[in-house]
Amino acid sequence: MDDKQELRLRRKAIRFHLKGVRLKVILAKVQRSRAWFSKWQKRFDQQGTAGLRSHSRRPHHTPRACSPRIERLIVRTRRRLVKQKVGLSGPRAIQRELCKLGLGKQMPSLSTILRALHRRGLIRTPAQVPPAYFPKPLTVGEWDAPCAGLDLPLSRRRPQGLCVSFAEPTNPCLLANHCR
Repeated sequence: MDDKQELRLRRKAIRFHLKGVRLKVILAKVQRSRAWFSKWQKRFDQQGTAGLRSHSRRPHHTPRACSPRIERLIVRTRRRLVKQKVGLSGPRAIQRELCKLGLGKQMPSLSTILRALHRRGLIRTPAQVPPAYFPKPLTVGEWDAPCAGLDLPLSRRRPQGLCVSFAEPTNPCLLANHCR
């Protein structure tokens, strides 16, 4: 339901109430709860018809927001670090430079610095990582060929090569843990 229809329902419910219609009848006609009606009746009593409009859901203040002054310092420091021939220009380097300015309690965290840089378009999101390479698995026939005719020693001497066994339990050649 959009705002206009909801506003009509609120006005209708208040009109019925002002005419003296019983609460049960009002709630049945507008198909809303007692708490809904109480909320809008209270707003109407306090603010009049203007109180029947929806209020913004936006927070009144954001206490942890970075101040514009600090954000300007972050951007200025980043631009200065990028111009240097040698050195780093990421959030940690920016924080180190801001620490030299002696900001004290106003020192922004690394994530705050990163958000400010993203907001200003000074850091791009990393390109998509290419998918990992997984070689095509070998078939059973391809595994059998290298081991054909090998005489595997059962001694305790150290293996000369590395064999990895992803084998079937039915193939003794592939179950060997070392090769000659």
